[in-house]
Amino acid sequence: LAGRPAEVGALFDPGAAGADDAPVADGGERAARDRTSLPIERVRAALADPAATYLRESLGVALPDEASDPPDCEPMWPDERSENVLVQRCAERLLAGENSERVAHELALAPQTAVARTGEWQAGAIVARALALVERASAGSSGLAAPRPGEAVVARVGEVSLRMDAPARDALGRALFVSAFPLGVFALVDAWLRTALWRFAVDSSAVGRLVTPDASIDLHCREPLRSLEHAIAWSARIEAVPLALFPRSWLRYARTLAAPPRGTSEASRERVAIERAQTVLAGDDSGHVSAEIERAAMRALYRDAAIDFEHVLPGCERVYRPVFDDTSLAGAAPEVDER
Repeated sequence: LAGRPAEVGALFDPGAAGADDAPVADGGERAARDRTSLPIERVRAALADPAATYLRESLGVALPDEASDPPDCEPMWPDERSENVLVQRCAERLLAGENSERVAHELALAPQTAVARTGEWQAGAIVARALALVERASAGSSGLAAPRPGEAVVARVGEVSLRMDAPARDALGRALFVSAFPLGVFALVDAWLRTALWRFAVDSSAVGRLVTPDASIDLHCREPLRSLEHAIAWSARIEAVPLALFPRSWLRYARTLAAPPRGTSEASRERVAIERAQTVLAGDDSGHVSAEIERAAMRALYRDAAIDFEHVLPGCERVYRPVFDDTSLAGAAPEVDER
């Protein structure tokens, strides 16, 4: 850092970090250990949160989860994120074949919900949200095939043994995934990886279906082996090298480019997509946008560096474009401009 300009302040050069010949950090050997058998969650974490993954795997730094900080006073009701976490857990149990009434009863007794009748009502509302997601995911099918307890999928991809829990399927053979959160990189990458592994190891004709509160997406993964090789290779590099990757901002860019606001001309399409991605990356004057650069791991790596999304776009394209192009998002309808 001694030779770096003071105004940059980052742990590494965002421009050089995306290059093919970027040097491996001192912690590279640490990150390279034990990659012969990988859970799908490790690959997902690298692609969805590259900054935190590099800090953890190469430098041994685990930053606290800012969302887990306890509130200053006991809330009357869980905040939106906390409730979404409960909805997600319930949805996963429903996809596993558990009875909705049992799930609601146990949630009403849990410490995360209120006591007595209020807790019963709260648990019922949460389970209803989870059930709606599951029903949307299996829409058009006559039934749901829950995975057997302990059912796992393991496949050899090159020198790596990749493993995951078997997904729920509907009567049409689609692998089903739900997220209680608005569509984001975490859910998209997770469903993409699991669909690719399922197609590669079990059913080459299957498709995946991801449902979130704001989207329903089909995942094709027509070349599952190529998708898995891409994910494994980049996850290894992300663990060993600090790359200038901003997945949340890139997803906004890709979605805007695929479905620009109605009335956007072809000539201005790229510019509008970059502007929206820059807003996700750096925030705006309103303060209503949670800037990606302000996340704890990003702050640790970049400090006060000003990042231009257009400058880091090529690297993001290389990593995340194959994910996006394997989904129905790539052919989305034009976005309605609500301004």
